[in-house]
Amino acid sequence: AMEEDCEMVMLGWCRRDDIALMRRPPSNRHLARLQRAGFHLPEVVAAGSLRDRKLGGLRPWAWSPEAAELLRPHAGDVSATVPWQWREAIPAGWLSKEIGVELLGRLGVEGRGVVCREAGEAVETVETMLGGGPVLVKGAFACAGREQLRVVKTVDATTRKWLDRMIGSHRCVVVERWRERLLDFSALYELGPDRVDLTGMTVMENDARGRFLGTRVAPKWGGLLNEDVAAFLFREARVMDWYREKIPAVLPDLLPGYMGPLGVDAMVFREANGSFGWSPVVELNVRMTMGRVALELMRKSRPNSSGTLRIMRKCQVDDRELLAMQDGTLEGGPMLLNDPEQAREFLVRWEVAT
Repeated sequence: AMEEDCEMVMLGWCRRDDIALMRRPPSNRHLARLQRAGFHLPEVVAAGSLRDRKLGGLRPWAWSPEAAELLRPHAGDVSATVPWQWREAIPAGWLSKEIGVELLGRLGVEGRGVVCREAGEAVETVETMLGGGPVLVKGAFACAGREQLRVVKTVDATTRKWLDRMIGSHRCVVVERWRERLLDFSALYELGPDRVDLTGMTVMENDARGRFLGTRVAPKWGGLLNEDVAAFLFREARVMDWYREKIPAVLPDLLPGYMGPLGVDAMVFREANGSFGWSPVVELNVRMTMGRVALELMRKSRPNSSGTLRIMRKCQVDDRELLAMQDGTLEGGPMLLNDPEQAREFLVRWEVAT
């Protein structure tokens, strides 16, 4: 339901002459509403119905096995002069939390998560880490903060059962120390044939368990931060040295042959003694991200404006709020990107700050 309901977020990075392939295109009524809101709409086509068109490239959300197979019939339709050719699916490990652990290793960061491929190994790792406080375990292919387990005191029978199930479905888990989160943020990149561009930074809104709720963007990323956190990141951690220099330097060798968008999630946390700490890499997402969508939406909106992209459960939005989101535009106010009449479970709201 989330995948289908959120397909319309691709509107963020589409241009006027693009073709957007969707499993369930929105109604003409909703497209007209988006056009009135200020969007230059792409041509929206149902997935599987695109035939005999000359294409300027292929840009799926991720080069997953499903996307590669869906786009395989169009490989010969792409101009040979453009970089965005069809390709086989990227290695499974690049879509897993394993790749973030590997990135931290290449950066020489100590205290990173441990990848466990067997339940017994995971139990032993969790029990060892519990000596230093609570532990967080993540399914390798979990998304948006889901399929995580916080272990506080001991590995009981319920925890062992969860680990067995998670390793059975994800092939491995990542075990790391649980931290008291103060800030979640992302650095967004575009990898080209011979360069790595930092396209922007965002602040993520997550719930207490680290599950994704939304993304905030502004022309100056530092303006989104608490004053004390900003001072820590920019003066003590020298955060931009990491995202402008250290991380871009290792990405090409870490992801050989990859071209396209990716995001590095990070966080600031509070240490046991009350001081700030941070992890420069919580996850590496080798794909388009909601943060990149929010950044592109900001660039389409009123100049020098900030904005928030948020995913909401449809059942929690009342009729009055729904009505208010019918009038928002790229000039200001809240608006819905996906079609509320078609959405099954989730609504995607973009709001330009007024």
